[in-house]
Amino acid sequence: MTHEYTTPERAPLDIAFVKRLLDEAGVGPVSVHYSRVTSSTQVEARSLLDAGVQPPFACLTDEQTVGRGRLDRQWFAPSGTSVLMTIALPRPQVLTTLPLQFGVAVAEVLREAGADVRLKWPNDIVFAHGPDLRKVGGIIAEVHGDAVVVGIGINSTMDDAELPTPEATSLSLEGVSAERERIIVGVLSRLHEVPALPLDAYRRLCDTIGRDVRVQQVNGNVVEGRATGVDDDGALLVVSAGRPVRVTSGDVSRLRGSVGP
Repeated sequence: MTHEYTTPERAPLDIAFVKRLLDEAGVGPVSVHYSRVTSSTQVEARSLLDAGVQPPFACLTDEQTVGRGRLDRQWFAPSGTSVLMTIALPRPQVLTTLPLQFGVAVAEVLREAGADVRLKWPNDIVFAHGPDLRKVGGIIAEVHGDAVVVGIGINSTMDDAELPTPEATSLSLEGVSAERERIIVGVLSRLHEVPALPLDAYRRLCDTIGRDVRVQQVNGNVVEGRATGVDDDGALLVVSAGRPVRVTSGDVSRLRGSVGP
């Protein structure tokens, strides 16, 4: 699906517009739940599941007070400056690749909007600035009973002073004008495709493959070496000190001097 993107404004989401675009795109069945301000769209999605609301559905907000990203990092953004969304889906048979597949879907939507984004393993959405990467968005997926909740955050119109870290960026700072409503609809329109997306699509967009990297694993171990690929279970393959290492989780950074594939 392609869209004509216009300059975003820091206004509340136009949910009527979102629902109209969903109808026009033939997206369904997926319900949309909107709160002007919420603690976290992930918390809201889990609460709705506990109350018996059946997936698929999406929770949207303009502002989170207790947002959370990967590795329990906090995710704060000024009101109206980000896409903040959690999608609840029936739990698929294969879970390990789902965040990567959502990464592909989100990246494709942003690339349609003119954003030359790539993916940093496992599911950070980034812009390349020479040897450095600037993160514009991220994805986190968690199992909740018979469902999975997928949180998606994208910096839309933040300025330099509002960025959470020097390694971050926003669509507007990269010269990309994209309405939040159209990004949301673009992602939701791909829901039926996501679980079947081949990892070859991820590998084509993955900036990490072919780089010399440092991986800080959750258990405290550090792996340094050349990232050679991503296997069919979504793990990063690294050759370190001449031996292959399979990394299933961790925080990846490029080593200086890495020239890529």
